[in-house]
Amino acid sequence: MNIIKLSQITGIAALTVSGFSQAVLGPIPIYLNTEYRTESPVIGAIASSIKLSRSDIENSGAHSFGELLERTPGVVFEGGQGNLTALSIRGNEAGHTLLLVDGAVVSITATQPNLDVVPLEQIQRIEITKGPFSSLYGPGAIGGAIHVFTNKDSKSGKQTQLGLNYGTHNSKKLSLSSSIRDDEHYLHYSFSDYHSDGIDSTGDGDLDPIDRTSGSFNIGGAVDDNTQAQLHILKTNADIEYDDSWGVAKPDNNLTQFNLGLSHQFSKDLLSKLNYIKQDTQRREDRYQLNVLSLINEYNLDKDKLTIGLESNTDK
Repeated sequence: MNIIKLSQITGIAALTVSGFSQAVLGPIPIYLNTEYRTESPVIGAIASSIKLSRSDIENSGAHSFGELLERTPGVVFEGGQGNLTALSIRGNEAGHTLLLVDGAVVSITATQPNLDVVPLEQIQRIEITKGPFSSLYGPGAIGGAIHVFTNKDSKSGKQTQLGLNYGTHNSKKLSLSSSIRDDEHYLHYSFSDYHSDGIDSTGDGDLDPIDRTSGSFNIGGAVDDNTQAQLHILKTNADIEYDDSWGVAKPDNNLTQFNLGLSHQFSKDLLSKLNYIKQDTQRREDRYQLNVLSLINEYNLDKDKLTIGLESNTDK
């Protein structure tokens, strides 16, 4: 089934009486991936969130995205190796928690994708926002949203990291990460390959192995004094087996995501952002496609702000 929608987003963000605080009355720009989806936070806490930086991830000692979430307080993690992983927020069903990678919804109809499809090595930071966000992200975000940002932020200079790990159940992991960054540009590439013979989670003698290969490529920076451009590519091919109450689970969990962004400051009062997202997801032999094209214009009008945008969304 194809769902094609064209939406126009128009609104005004006004200042409060105090000149030191701003309140966004709307709209909420679609090109950012935070609990507010705007660079200026709303006054007051409309939602609580959990934020994990790269250092938090490394200090956790977790070896997978699912293992990290299992150790995160304030949310209910379900499953684990040998089972389909899921996250419940504020008592809602796991299917009401939405997963987004670099601003794009990983679109799986009526359920949440296997969280271990995203390699932990390629995650720069994570934001888990609690509360109903269906008005921003659609019906899958009734309970909340998990925002995953892949590696694109790094320290200035050149860095290369190589990791080799071996553990129980013949678990083996190879990871490579390399980046170059200066004041205006960045380039980052990462690769990881993971295998585990798995465990017998039900006692029936059936192991649930995991084989996952993933790579990401991120490049961006200033084109000129007024123009910024960025390109992010993430590709994961994975066979993640788990026990399924409805029969033998088909283990494929593949994700390919392409993000292209361009912003231009036409004047001190006008900023325009053009974004294109293309995503292909495969799970249990079912294929999903997501294509999003959006144009956002932000106008500063003395003490007010006017945002006008267009979005074309194809989800099938």
